[in-house]
Amino acid sequence: MKIAIAGCGYVGLSIGTLLCARHDISFVDISQSRIEQLKSFVSPIRDPEIERVFADRPHFLATTDPSIGYSAARLIFICVPTDYSEEAGKFDTSKIESALEAIDRVNQDAVICIKSTVPIGYTRTLATKYPGHTVLFSPEFLREGKALEDNRNPSRIVVGHGKAEETAKKVADLLKENACTSPTVLICDYEEAESIKLFSNTYLAMRIAFFNELDTYAKTKGFDANTIIKGVSLDPRIGDFYNHPSFGYGGYCLPKDTKQLLSSYGDIPADLISATIESNKDRKRFILRKAKELAKGKKVAIDRLISKPGSDNYRQSPAVEILEALVEQDYDVYLYEPLVNEALFHGAKVIKDYEEFKELDALKLRPLLNEIGW
Repeated sequence: MKIAIAGCGYVGLSIGTLLCARHDISFVDISQSRIEQLKSFVSPIRDPEIERVFADRPHFLATTDPSIGYSAARLIFICVPTDYSEEAGKFDTSKIESALEAIDRVNQDAVICIKSTVPIGYTRTLATKYPGHTVLFSPEFLREGKALEDNRNPSRIVVGHGKAEETAKKVADLLKENACTSPTVLICDYEEAESIKLFSNTYLAMRIAFFNELDTYAKTKGFDANTIIKGVSLDPRIGDFYNHPSFGYGGYCLPKDTKQLLSSYGDIPADLISATIESNKDRKRFILRKAKELAKGKKVAIDRLISKPGSDNYRQSPAVEILEALVEQDYDVYLYEPLVNEALFHGAKVIKDYEEFKELDALKLRPLLNEIGW
């Protein structure tokens, strides 16, 4: 089958890489540099499984031209970013709309499956606006750095439809037959599928906030947080997973998805969701306060900005907020982060040599290990 992928980030690149062994894949992206990387079989993102597939030089087309990438496709996945706009109080869906307009100009027959995260009710609006197309919504549940692995071993496959249940089943079957496992498939209406995505990420954010509050309490009282967490997690209903204290939840998805879900509630009570967002702010304030208390001679050294092992970016990292606040309050801040090439990062001096960084006489903050020096 001829399949096009609109957007070559974590979502689009991993789906296209998953399907290219059995199908004719076209990657379409507005970034010329990203397309040139794909043509050279260089992954634009850090993902070991994708890099292994690219080493075998798989067959696919990569282009910035919608007329080349979309015109012959029977199925098109839209996988473009939907950043949260603080000003508008909702996701910025303009990139989805731009992709749809480009598709509609050159191909009126393709089934369109949106993988980008969207507000609840948004897909139905698109289906109404483009009645000639079959529009589906299928949320992704991927980890940065392990996107292809998660597509090969999905926790579940969800496809939302308006009145195209059979088409939704075919798209679900397509994703399932290319997986290494046999995941549960859930076919539902648009709004249910959109809600599954936002509620899933909000629950994860709530769980992070819970264990961060546990850690804040334990550290304030002088207790061993790890022992408490271990004892709590021995309850099989709770489980020993997703329970590591951090500087707060960050990354691309959780901050924006919790805010979008809260905005969807309107006048409906949403105490837990509101509290989760506020708890995350409190945790960062706590980390900052303790760092200032313990800093030696107002010197702080931050060991990495990323919040997730294996990640290749620090988008929405809570460590960046801590760094900026310390610099603003005239602390001498040093940073070890291989992803940063500049000599200065938001006012912090970047140390390239980790041995030199370790020798610094400063309070060490390690976001990945939740260590702030006491």
